[in-house]
Amino acid sequence: MDRKGIDIEGLALRELGMILRVERERQRLTQREVANRIGKSRTAVVLYENGKRPIHFGRLIGFCFALGVSPRHVIERWMGLGAFEILDKQW
Repeated sequence: MDRKGIDIEGLALRELGMILRVERERQRLTQREVANRIGKSRTAVVLYENGKRPIHFGRLIGFCFALGVSPRHVIERWMGLGAFEILDKQW
């Protein structure tokens, strides 16, 4: 939580999940197809996309490759969203 009581980590995970879901849908892939590509269950993909499960960097890279998108693209989009804006203002 930040000084204003905002759950920055939760917000960041939800924003990342939203980006991953949008990219998956753009590629017309199902959650099951992505799960098979990254070696996880469909439930795990649901949890990542909903921001309910933290995703470590290596898994994020694998997720990006499974979606056929550049990790840089995903990370740059993620950094342009609310959680990072809040963090930037606090520094």
